[in-house]
Amino acid sequence: MNKLQDPVQANLIYEGSVKKIWKPQKENDKLWFQFTDAYSVFDWGKMPDDIENKGKSLTLMGEHFFKYFAKPEVWQKLEKEDLALDKAWLKDRFAHACFKNLVKNGMPNHFVKLFEGYLEVVQGIVPKATAHSVSGINGSSVYAYENLPSTPKEGSGQRYLVPLEVVFRFGLPQGSSLIDRLKTNSQYAKSLGLPQDAKLEADSKFPYPVLEFYTKLEPSDRLLSLQEAVLLSGLSADQFDMLSEQTLMLAVALCQFFKEREIELWDGKFEFLVEYSKSGTQILLADSIGPDELRLIYKNCHLSKEILRQIYKDSTWAQELSSAKKSGSKDWKKMVSKGPEPLSPDTKKIVDQLYPVITNCIVGKEVFSGCPDLNEYVKTLERVLGT
Repeated sequence: MNKLQDPVQANLIYEGSVKKIWKPQKENDKLWFQFTDAYSVFDWGKMPDDIENKGKSLTLMGEHFFKYFAKPEVWQKLEKEDLALDKAWLKDRFAHACFKNLVKNGMPNHFVKLFEGYLEVVQGIVPKATAHSVSGINGSSVYAYENLPSTPKEGSGQRYLVPLEVVFRFGLPQGSSLIDRLKTNSQYAKSLGLPQDAKLEADSKFPYPVLEFYTKLEPSDRLLSLQEAVLLSGLSADQFDMLSEQTLMLAVALCQFFKEREIELWDGKFEFLVEYSKSGTQILLADSIGPDELRLIYKNCHLSKEILRQIYKDSTWAQELSSAKKSGSKDWKKMVSKGPEPLSPDTKKIVDQLYPVITNCIVGKEVFSGCPDLNEYVKTLERVLGT
């Protein structure tokens, strides 16, 4: 399953830098997710190297988390845990209709089954984001969204991709982009719902997780205000509230999951579908959960794609790329003179172990044989990368 063959009786409908999506010919409302061994950092697209067993690892981790959070007993147990979060905030979350539904039914999601190395999921309509120039304002453009969900779709059985990346943050780890936003905007902490006495320096934790919303379907992820996120989502106020609550509770449950493995979860992102079923509208956890979407730290070492960001962050390529993105041009990639260099052999060897090591830890058994445990891996990581 390391190098999946392209399925014969399916049509390729999307190919990104790290994932392919297939439409099986005999399934009207199903898709197959194929995670590849490629990776991307800084929104660049496919990097020069492949990472061994990355695709298989992400597939198995995705399956594990979908099944795990779909269990009502996970949420029943969560309410009894001694969580290191503001007690009043937790009381409000546990009293919300969203959490009561989780305790009863588990987290709804779009996962169907693991099928021949692919994640089979239910299909949703993907809104189309089209760039338009603003007449009379040189160099400015906006995105118009088509096929957004709306109230009249209630009970239709249709599903839509919510065109947002929903980011949760438990604090301010070194390198977090939120640090600069809080420094430059004195009112930003208030807009996130943080109390006045919240610590806002690097390496500090918040009393509870906060949310930020980014665009999902534009060439670069664009930070949105809460009002913009509500409008762009196409959801009603109640549906958007449910999406936010599910994100917060999923973040808390995921944090507890990793805490039990002595791993710190600082932030991450989720994606969702809205399903207008006849039994009621549901917000479905979509895409997948894995280290590419999370900032995980074990004994001060990153256990995620952040390792790769750190490897490249001081390179000439990364510096040019950062300047190009700040220009606001939709063709910012063309402004970068040269692409990234391949990883060195020693670095490549340790990076190749990253995803199998995390998979074994998350799944709780030796899926990949011959891998070091977390302690051994981190010691090697520190030695090779000097972290």
